[in-house]
Amino acid sequence: MPPQRHPFARCVLYALCFLVFPLAARAGADVLLTKSGDRLVGEVKKLERGLLYFETDYGDNVFVIDWDEVRSLESKEYFAFRTAKGRRYSGSFWTDPADSSAIIIDAAEGPVQIKGPDLVFLESVERGFINRFSASLDFGYTFTKANGSQQLTTRGMLGYRAERFYSDIALNAVSNVQQSAENSRKADLSFNQRYFFHNNWYSIFTLMFETSDEQLLDLRSSGSLGIGTYVVSTQRLELTLAAGGSYVNEQFQHSEAPPAEPPLETPADTPSLNSAESFGTLEFNVFDIGDLSFLSSLSVYPSLTERGRVRSKFKADLKWDLPLNFTFKLGLTHNYDSKPPNEAGKSDYVFSTTVGWEL
Repeated sequence: MPPQRHPFARCVLYALCFLVFPLAARAGADVLLTKSGDRLVGEVKKLERGLLYFETDYGDNVFVIDWDEVRSLESKEYFAFRTAKGRRYSGSFWTDPADSSAIIIDAAEGPVQIKGPDLVFLESVERGFINRFSASLDFGYTFTKANGSQQLTTRGMLGYRAERFYSDIALNAVSNVQQSAENSRKADLSFNQRYFFHNNWYSIFTLMFETSDEQLLDLRSSGSLGIGTYVVSTQRLELTLAAGGSYVNEQFQHSEAPPAEPPLETPADTPSLNSAESFGTLEFNVFDIGDLSFLSSLSVYPSLTERGRVRSKFKADLKWDLPLNFTFKLGLTHNYDSKPPNEAGKSDYVFSTTVGWEL
């Protein structure tokens, strides 16, 4: 007579089967064949910037494959897709048997064919909450013996992507210590959110906090709202334009010496200033340069309340991808203010070299 299992033990066994069998069924569900004849079995993670991220069942390996090298691919999982023209679809997909350069999406409105070069982005929308996050952390340190100068650069980013929006928080901080001069600091902290519409349009909401000793700026707090569009969006590069308005509050340091000629519209020693600005932003990003990528942006802020005042911010990063998700970056940030209060410097720039890690 076979041994009797306790009812609780049977419940535990059934629960384990319920949890394990779907995982086993999911494992190896996606099959990828490259043009060189390699066959991979595992799970499609995402397609971004012309690169397909594919996790295999052989371990914790995630293969990064140029999308042009994919001959056939099929997944029954649920994905979000975006084309170069800004169209968005959701569903499972497979390679078109009649044209290996195209995929067919089982979308809600029916099967949709997309040519490979027109597919800009795909990502599983059923991935766990944690897996939707991206992050990076970079550090740089420079020491000059001649004048005892030390510079520490810290940069970090945490982002979250959903089907219709993307949010991130970013920090950039530079601290300079020098024996023969006063210490100086420059930092900015930003929160950004984009909500994506159809046809390459999106809305923007940004909160920004900045400080700069060079420009005698204790704290600049600003909130911006605007709208943007992808002018060009391919697997190789992106060009975007955005415009909107901002409300700004600025707290300034006191100048050590009174200026010979006070700036127009502004007292000689201004402790704080509230103003309204419009803004225009141009971003140009190039992804597929081997292990290199180039990210840049230029923002211009004409003041609506301070006549003749225009601010601008330029950023550029050249990134080299290293093994094990490490990166090496060369960065340049330049801030300009045509009428800085308290006779502060009009320009402030930072050139940095950092080593970091990305998730």
